[in-house]
Amino acid sequence: MELLILGVIKILDNMITTAKSITTYQNKKLLTSILVVISQFMFYLVIKSVVDDNSMISTIVVCICSGVGTYIAMLINDKTKKDLTYTNILTCSHAESINELCEYLLEHKIKYIPMDSYDRSNEKTRTVMAFATTKYESSLIDTFLEKSKTKYLRQVLH
Repeated sequence: MELLILGVIKILDNMITTAKSITTYQNKKLLTSILVVISQFMFYLVIKSVVDDNSMISTIVVCICSGVGTYIAMLINDKTKKDLTYTNILTCSHAESINELCEYLLEHKIKYIPMDSYDRSNEKTRTVMAFATTKYESSLIDTFLEKSKTKYLRQVLH
C-alpha cells in the first residue's frame, strides 16, 4: 500500500513539475512559485520515503511514476493549450503557382498577404504570408504543398 501511495505522490509531483515548467515559459510568476513550493514538498516527501524504505523496488516505482506523471501532464497540456497562429512564408519562382496558392488559401478562408519579392538571382517574384490560426489550417497548407508539382520555399514562424 505504501508503494502505491508513493507512486501516486510521484505522479502528482511530476505533473506539478511539468506544469511549473510550462507556467515558467508563460512567465506566470506567482503560479510558478506556488507550484515550486508544492512540488518541492512532494519531492522531499518521496525522497524521504525511498531512503527510509531502503529497497530497490521503491526506487523503481518512483522512476516509473516520474515518467507517467510527465506523460499525463503533457497530454493535459496538449488538450488544453490554445492553437497558435503560425505564419507561413511561402515563395517560389513561378507566378502562376503563387496565384494557385492564393486561390487555395482564399477558398479555405485562410488569411494571407501576397507581396512582391526577389529570388536569389535578384529576379522579381511573389511571396505569400499565410496565417494558419488552427492546426487544421496548418494541415491544409501542408496538403497543398504536398500535392503541388511546384517546389516552394517555406519558412514557418510562430
